[in-house]
Amino acid sequence: MDIINTKENRQLLFKYLTKLYDSNKAKELMKKHKSNLFGANGLAYACGRRSIEYFCLHFLQDFFVPKDNNLTRPLADVHYQVWRELENIFIHNTHDKQEFILPRGCAKTTIIDMALSCFLHCYGISPFTIVLANRELDAVNFVDQTKKALKTPYIVHTFGQLVNERKRTVNKLELELDNDTKIQAYSSGSSVRGASYVSPKGIFRPTTYLADDYIAESDILTPESKQKKYQKWLKEVEEGGDEAVYRNGKLIKPATKFLVLGTPLATGDFIDQISKNPEYKVFQRSVVDFDVDEFFDNHEHWTEFRNILFDDKLEDSLQDAKEYYLSNKPLMDFPTIWEKYRIHARTNV
Repeated sequence: MDIINTKENRQLLFKYLTKLYDSNKAKELMKKHKSNLFGANGLAYACGRRSIEYFCLHFLQDFFVPKDNNLTRPLADVHYQVWRELENIFIHNTHDKQEFILPRGCAKTTIIDMALSCFLHCYGISPFTIVLANRELDAVNFVDQTKKALKTPYIVHTFGQLVNERKRTVNKLELELDNDTKIQAYSSGSSVRGASYVSPKGIFRPTTYLADDYIAESDILTPESKQKKYQKWLKEVEEGGDEAVYRNGKLIKPATKFLVLGTPLATGDFIDQISKNPEYKVFQRSVVDFDVDEFFDNHEHWTEFRNILFDDKLEDSLQDAKEYYLSNKPLMDFPTIWEKYRIHARTNV
């Protein structure tokens, strides 16, 4: 069974070619390259290079597209917004430093770390990527997930077998690929000072840093611990990058990119300080886009729900509150940035 050259994949390719150009140009390209829509250096390859969104929906479709054989949730608008920000950084080169402040459970590790790493290394855009996680287990899981993603049939069909465990350095924290690029993960307690990648193409300093939930509880206990974490980033991580190289006004090599992902744990912590650093563009979203305190304090039914829940005269106030909620659910529902949060809220009332 051909899972590559399917009607759905052709329709998706046409859709994104139309976005990049127009429908007439898309038809022309589909016709011209009909013998190599999805193969090496084919039309899908070219489209993915120009659109991270398309790259994820086609080459990583098993992770992002709901199908009968997976449990993937439909993506929300926030995920597409994130991919467009990544396109600005890595395709349009509009800026070099970005922070994504997103709520827990927003799939930021998959949407950003894994997806972006696959994109950057399939096309060789980042010869050496460093991913920084809080715990070693998180770093190990990231490498494992990315390795599995790079072995999906859609990537292999177009880019070949990039993971070669017999000839390349592949272990729980390192993933060297057959196109002479490397992804390396570190826990927050490790030092990345002086990190480099020696490949057949030369010696590379890190070209992309991804810091995902880089802070632990110990990093927010005191003002000193908060400052220590931030200074480590400035003096150890940022100094490990390279400046952009221009020749005759033309960009020859982009500057090292720095991405910070996370959720603030305390005022003045690492995430909070990065958000105030003028060198960083900040993308921030919450579970809801309204003032939570104001909403619940002034909502008739949620106020009544709270009154029932904390009424110590009731024999089972929790059960009574649940029954009240279920009886008034249509009037108590509120929009969130992703359906996952609504499902979670409903099952935990």
